[in-house]
Amino acid sequence: MQTLTYKKHWLILSFVTILLTFYLSLRQTAGAAAPFLHFDKVCHFSIYCFLAYYHRNLFPKIKNYWIFLFFCSMGVAIEFLQKMTGYRFFERGDILANSLGILFGQFGLYKFYPDVLLKLDRHFS
Repeated sequence: MQTLTYKKHWLILSFVTILLTFYLSLRQTAGAAAPFLHFDKVCHFSIYCFLAYYHRNLFPKIKNYWIFLFFCSMGVAIEFLQKMTGYRFFERGDILANSLGILFGQFGLYKFYPDVLLKLDRHFS
């Protein structure tokens, strides 16, 4: 298996995406109306799908359940932190959307599009 030439850069991007997820999940919003019903669940699914897919590509040797457990734990932790803010709410539906997104990213997307980071890494080399 080939290794990533720019692994350090991909790891920095990983850290940034996780921090951005925390920021977007915990910031106070103006309460604008959602474009459609359950828009937030689609956002949760999409974000966690991307995170799981990206990290499955970044760490192909790590067992899938560790990535799943890490991001599920992160999603649950964020929900508890939201509850503590006083302006955000704990929602079990968000945890379900996160979990489904993680599963789809790890198994659905990765099955059809494996080694994307490796291909991008070679493209930039």
